[in-house]
Amino acid sequence: MQKYELFDYKPHIIYGETLQDALERQHTLTTEIRYRSANTASPESYGGETLTISKVVEVLPPDTNRTRGNKMYEQAIVELDSGKIIEVDACEISGRGRPTFGDQPMRQTAVWLPEAMIAWLKAQPDGGMGETLRRIIKAEMDRGA
Repeated sequence: MQKYELFDYKPHIIYGETLQDALERQHTLTTEIRYRSANTASPESYGGETLTISKVVEVLPPDTNRTRGNKMYEQAIVELDSGKIIEVDACEISGRGRPTFGDQPMRQTAVWLPEAMIAWLKAQPDGGMGETLRRIIKAEMDRGA
């Protein structure tokens, strides 16, 4: 699997055989939360919306005329469930392979959960659903349960 770094969306790192495959596996993206202060005492936040991918329309290959942070990037044209079309910029990160936990490679798996548990996992502040599940399971394993 390839590892891709997204520029303007979370999660920042996604995995797939190609950028299209990685986006289709991810299925949802979240816009970055940003702040603006239009001459006010308290900055106003915007962003943080969850976007659901309907399909990846096209992926444009890296081009020397398109760089971000001195890195050439691929650009995916993505159609959302809402019908809106967005561009997703991503760089392939060298170093193939699955993500690791410590020094062990991880395998992707599916878990069936009730909506309330999914909502709770998504609401956790550090790292998303997978990170939260790994942290809970590791704590239980360390405890000897």
